[in-house]
Amino acid sequence: MAILQLTLANCRDEIRRRIGERTGGTTISNPNVSDAELTRQINLYLQRLPRRTAQLTESPREIKFDMWRTFSDLTETAGSSTVYLPVDYDRFISFWDQTNGSKLWVVKDVEKYYRKRKHLDRADTDRTGPPEAIEILGFASNSGTWQRKALLHPNTASGVTPDIRITYWRLPATVSSDSDTLDLDIKYQDIAIYGPLLEFYRDDDPAYQRYEALEREILIGLAKTA
Repeated sequence: MAILQLTLANCRDEIRRRIGERTGGTTISNPNVSDAELTRQINLYLQRLPRRTAQLTESPREIKFDMWRTFSDLTETAGSSTVYLPVDYDRFISFWDQTNGSKLWVVKDVEKYYRKRKHLDRADTDRTGPPEAIEILGFASNSGTWQRKALLHPNTASGVTPDIRITYWRLPATVSSDSDTLDLDIKYQDIAIYGPLLEFYRDDDPAYQRYEALEREILIGLAKTA
C-alpha cells in the first residue's frame, strides 16, 4: 500500500492555495510569495519545531524527538584532543570510545584532567591517555565547515587517533528541491503547512486563529512522541 508523503512542491502549493495564490511568480502585477521565500519559511519552521513544541506544552526544556535521533563518528586527527561534532548536531545523548570500549562523561569542570603528579622531586606534567571525558565547546571552523568543537580529556597521546561515536539528536534536514520529502514523521507532516502559514497572517485575522488551532493539534500529538 502506498503512503502519501508530501514533497516541498506539495507544501508550497498547499500554502499558496490557502493564502489565495495560484502561481509562484513574483512581478509588479503579480506580487505573489516566491518559491525561495516559501522554502525558507518551511525550513526555518522545521528547525524551531522543538522550541515551538516546548512553548506550547510549557516544558522547561526544549523537546527532542526520536525521529531526529541518530549516531555518527566524530571528526578526529592523530595526536589531537580536539574533535568536531556533526554538522547537524543539536543535543548529545551519549559518547562512546570505540577503541577502548568505554563511555565518555560530558564534563564542565576539567581541571582534574590537566596534570599528572609524579615523584615529589619532579614537576607535574600534562596527563595523556585514553579519553575519559569530553568537554563540549562553541562553534569553530573545521576546514571551512562551521561545527561545534569539543575536547577530549585527558590529552590524546602522540600518534594515537581517537575513535569516538556520538548518539545525539540532530537538526532536521533542509529541503531545497521540489521533489525533496520532509524530514518529519509522516503522521505529522501537515505541520510543515500550518506552521509556516502563520507567517502570512496577522494575529487578529480569523484565518490565523484557524491555522493556529490546526498547528496546536498536531504539536500536541507530536509532543507525546518526544
